[in-house]
Amino acid sequence: MYSAGELRFVHAVGTGRDTVGKVASELGMTGNGAYRIARSLREKGVVSVSRGRVSLERRAHVGKLAEVLTGDAGLVDLLSGCGIPVLMGFLAPSTVTDVARALELNRVTVSRKASEASGRGILVRTDGGLTVNRRAWADLAVFLEEQQRYDSVTVDGIDHPVTVYRRGRDFVVYSSPTDEGDPRTGFSVYGDHGVELVTRRTYYCRTDRELTMADAFVHSLYIIEIEEDWNDRLLAVIFYLKHRDVLRRFDHPLIRRMESVIAGRSPKGWPLRSEVRDVMEAYGVEMPGEDRGIISGGCQRGLYPPVIGSED
Repeated sequence: MYSAGELRFVHAVGTGRDTVGKVASELGMTGNGAYRIARSLREKGVVSVSRGRVSLERRAHVGKLAEVLTGDAGLVDLLSGCGIPVLMGFLAPSTVTDVARALELNRVTVSRKASEASGRGILVRTDGGLTVNRRAWADLAVFLEEQQRYDSVTVDGIDHPVTVYRRGRDFVVYSSPTDEGDPRTGFSVYGDHGVELVTRRTYYCRTDRELTMADAFVHSLYIIEIEEDWNDRLLAVIFYLKHRDVLRRFDHPLIRRMESVIAGRSPKGWPLRSEVRDVMEAYGVEMPGEDRGIISGGCQRGLYPPVIGSED
């Protein structure tokens, strides 16, 4: 998220250095190096730069970050790199394994950050796992919450609010009312893989790599985690059944719930096996362990139907 150099730059500006030249002098770097960092921070919405003058943007998370660094500049190394996302993962009690999985980071990397934070008393152990010590590190906790809130509606380079479902090491899954030029993903590309449907919004992925069918499915799981929509869960189960041979190898709690649906033990908030069966024939999918028969029923619980042919 932020490099160590960027955090030191924020600290310098937060303590009164109001030109790029003064920041460069304070940090012992060249003017060109300071300008490169300033441009990077401007793209991230942290600073504004005009004719050599630099100031912090008036955003809650930016102000809190500067305040935290002013209070303890020694936090730079901990917060740099993946440090902030890792700590945000512990705003609620969690385990190193769960945070690593959510961020798609190596467990060892997350463990190192968590160990450093625990050593400083920033993380404490509870019955549910590690969590941020809000009593001793109140300002840091507030910054993490504000950064998380900002991240949930912001993607670099997009000047209007979006809905962010997941940020990983090299990707952001989000929805936007306008086409941002990023590849579509999640439910928006189910039709490319045999499950045609009409989506109520368009989902995108900001990434440099080519997305696969499995990527699209996993991204739809991220969407389900946030939206908690019954229709989305039903369609995800159908997509999973259509590509089960490939997708069942992924370890995700929602896949285990889908397997429970298939086995007839539907978790709360998920469709029943019979409800899945009622709509799956339209997608050419068969329920495991059953002979394919005539499917009755229509679009239950407001299910938006598959797109068949063109609209009249």
